[in-house]
Amino acid sequence: MEIGDKKVLEVLLKKHGDESTHTTRAVFSDAREKKKNTQDLVLIIGKHRMYTMKPGKKKVELDEHLLDVSELSSPDHKQVFIKTKNGAVYCFEPMGEDADVTIGKIYAAIVGCFPSYKERLPIIIDKDRRDKMDTFLDPEPKACGGYVQTYEAICDYLSVAPNEEICFDIENLYDFNDVTEFNLTELSIRPQKLTPNDYRALTLALRWNQWFDSIVMDTKFDKEVVMSIIDLLGYTRSVTKVILKDSGITREYCLQLGASLQSNVYLKITQLDLSG
Repeated sequence: MEIGDKKVLEVLLKKHGDESTHTTRAVFSDAREKKKNTQDLVLIIGKHRMYTMKPGKKKVELDEHLLDVSELSSPDHKQVFIKTKNGAVYCFEPMGEDADVTIGKIYAAIVGCFPSYKERLPIIIDKDRRDKMDTFLDPEPKACGGYVQTYEAICDYLSVAPNEEICFDIENLYDFNDVTEFNLTELSIRPQKLTPNDYRALTLALRWNQWFDSIVMDTKFDKEVVMSIIDLLGYTRSVTKVILKDSGITREYCLQLGASLQSNVYLKITQLDLSG
């Protein structure tokens, strides 16, 4: 990459709290277009986003959060297709590396940031090639199952600043003492200082985490946070105990909660307390 392009990228990475993990040149096209218009671009894979830049133009063409990726596919060793939740389908033909490397790096970034997505992310690729993708995963264990990395990625997704006190507690106190109960009352920060968006980021991060087996929260939440909790309980495959006292979960929400729990085929919850 040219110096001007690097400076533009550095500013964008800093804005998102991201960092580049892999860069490659690729021929890019929008697979939805009937007339195929191709571009020679640089594909940058970050910790929780992917970007494309046209060499020498000092401009980012694509800035996509990895949480919006809904499907990965690769029909051969030359092409990688990325489908997003908004219906976009991007085609990359990497230059100078096998498509297995490109899709493997994207897969590793997604799973590294959202661990429980590993079993749910649709990947259309030959079995032999699919089996090799796990070799791209980082073998080093992360504090509390990588919760902080997931939390920071969610904060970027929601345009919320990560809370440094929470990150410190998780990476140092929780991990060092092997704590598997996520208890807001035991964090250094006072719950009263947290905004609804802070709570939403915390609960959404728990959705993708496989370290914590208990969740304890004693505060009243707004609608969006309650819906995040309901979504979390319909997705988690590690949580066995949930205590949400005075949380503001009404009878209407209980019906949605019940439906969410029923839909979770990995459900392990044995204790659920919604009193107060």
